[in-house]
Formats: sequence, structure tokens, C-alpha cells
Amino acid sequence: MTSPPNPKTFLTLPVSLLLLAGCTSSEPGIVRLDGTTMGTTYQVTYAPGDTSPADDRESIEALLLEINQSLSTYIETSLISTINRSSDTAVSHPVDDHFATVFGQATLVYRDTDGAFNPAVGPLVNAWGFGPAGATTTPEPESIPSLLELVDFDAFQMRPASRTLQKSPPSSKPQSKL
Repeated sequence: MTSPPNPKTFLTLPVSLLLLAGCTSSEPGIVRLDGTTMGTTYQVTYAPGDTSPADDRESIEALLLEINQSLSTYIETSLISTINRSSDTAVSHPVDDHFATVFGQATLVYRDTDGAFNPAVGPLVNAWGFGPAGATTTPEPESIPSLLELVDFDAFQMRPASRTLQKSPPSSKPQSKL
């Protein structure tokens, strides 16, 4: 005598098919890659070419790492952090393509907004306690004019031919939150 079929057997096949269907893309030939970077997540959706998704992921992650090393104010060794720490106005800082591109766009927005958007506002942000050190005290009213001298974005001179940035006065700091 045979035993009646186990109800789990009947459920296993449909549940397995549903799980497998959830693993495939709803669009054939489309690849989705995602990951984490810069304190957030990213997702890239594309039609694959001649390279494998693993190679594509490696290229994407390498590019994001490059951008981080250039523009992250959270990485002490990044290009922007190095420039921010420098107080030597005689130094022309070599910049990479990422920095040059973002600096160029920031300059356009700065000019288009008549300075309302100011990437050099770091010293003021820090003075009011919104920077990395946090709140201590608010600045004295008589110190505000000297702080305003430090946030002059026009004090930064980009030299495209040599791909360098020079700044004055000391302690001016272009800020980026990438």
C-alpha cells in the first residue's frame, strides 16, 4: 500500500518556481548592479556589452573609489582634504579630472547665483558648529568679518593648462560633500 502524497511535496515545486522567477530580471538582457559608496547606495541598470557583469562591477567600483579619493572630505588623504589642510598660498596643487570637473561646475553655479552658492564656506560652517568638530560656541560678532575673508571663492585660481589649483588667503577651503 502506498502512502498518500506529502502536502510539502506539492508546495515545494510552486514555491521553488516563484523563488526562481524573482531572481531573474523582468527585462531580458538587462543587468542591474548595486552596492554601497560614500555613505549611501548606488544602482546601475544597463544592457550588457562585451564585458561580464563582474568586470563591469569592478570598473564601477574602481571609478567610485577614484572619485572618493579625489572629492571626499571624509577621507583625510583625499585630494580635497589635502588642499583644505594646506595654508601655503605659494603651492599650486595638482588636481585630477574629477576635481577639475566638479570645481568647474561649482564655479559656474557660484557665478550664476552671485555667490549664494559658495563652496568655500567651510570656515563659517565650522565657526557656527556645523562642521566635523561640532558646536562649541557661536562666533563673536567682531570675528565675523575675518571669517568672511576666509570664504572668498574667488581666491581660488584654477589653472586648466597645468591642472593645478592655487589658493589665497590661507585656510580657505573648497568644500565637497560627495
